[in-house]
Amino acid sequence: NWMEAVSASVMQAGRWYHVAGTYDRATIRIYIDGVEVANKAVSGVLTASSFPLCIGRGTYATSRSFDGMIDQVGLWSRALSASEIQQLCQ
Repeated sequence: NWMEAVSASVMQAGRWYHVAGTYDRATIRIYIDGVEVANKAVSGVLTASSFPLCIGRGTYATSRSFDGMIDQVGLWSRALSASEIQQLCQ
């Protein structure tokens, strides 16, 4: 199944942002510059996908791509806390 949390935040061109997403088996959360901007209650275990991991474009909708630069990508094996994400922004 596909699940997402959607932020109403609009980003401005020409500015860097720190964007993070977490999932703790209960809630999907999105953070921009260390501030939680969206969440959605979802339960379940993440399962492997047959699609490759893509950062900056849709996995199966290749026409959906990010028009900008992406730097310092990180993946963790657990959901980071809000304070850990805030520390990463500094």
